[in-house]
Amino acid sequence: MKYWPYFILCLLLTSSVTTVGIAKEAHNNQKILQLTFSEPTITTNGEFVEIDMEGTNARLYHARQPVLPVYTTTMSLPFGTKILGISCETYDIVTEQLPLKINPAPDPIISNEHSKVLIQKMDKKIYHTDEFFPDSWISYHTGAGLNDKNEHKTFLTIRIYPVRYNSVIDTIICAKKISITIDYKETPLEEVLYDISQKAGLNYVILPELGKTPITALMKDVPAKKALEIILRAYHLSFAWTATAYGDQLQVRREILKHTSEEGK
Repeated sequence: MKYWPYFILCLLLTSSVTTVGIAKEAHNNQKILQLTFSEPTITTNGEFVEIDMEGTNARLYHARQPVLPVYTTTMSLPFGTKILGISCETYDIVTEQLPLKINPAPDPIISNEHSKVLIQKMDKKIYHTDEFFPDSWISYHTGAGLNDKNEHKTFLTIRIYPVRYNSVIDTIICAKKISITIDYKETPLEEVLYDISQKAGLNYVILPELGKTPITALMKDVPAKKALEIILRAYHLSFAWTATAYGDQLQVRREILKHTSEEGK
């Protein structure tokens, strides 16, 4: 489900002052990702073992590092979203002893008719260190770009490692259930308005005597109405102009995603 906070821009285009009133600010949001995995499957392949696990959708595959099953997902969030924190809880932990080392990913080679043999070498830092690899159950990174509808979005990519490996003691620990909580917030509307005012050639000021909500912007020699429309479209904000006795009133809406839960298979 979705709901639509909104704010009003009252543009007095016949005057040198534009008054901006914000009706509602963005709230902090939260997403919960719950994943369930099967028991790990261990298969002997020559002098190494291979690990597989149902519920994952990819593999950790870097040259000379242990090949491990992973789950990766990318979330599309409103443009300008700030990640406040990501926490992880694991359940049903299973520990298993391995008869051999986990197979390392081979070095990349240029395949030709004379050389098609993959050479497997082990990263000594990982295979000779008495620690579990990876060093945490999850990792993540963010980026910005366009989605399939050509809309600006913030993308959050999370990688979950339900299997972690200690080569020194030839042991894996596996989490059969993992719950991830993502806390985030959208860029405050005040910041969006500030960015709009700068790009549209407006002098943006807040009048303390009017309280925290009212804002004024001194107009420069720019076609403000057209400039604002261009910037609002760039932020993918819906807007509509309404003529009033006090000037043109602009109502702007921005979509806020409500709390949702996702469950991996």
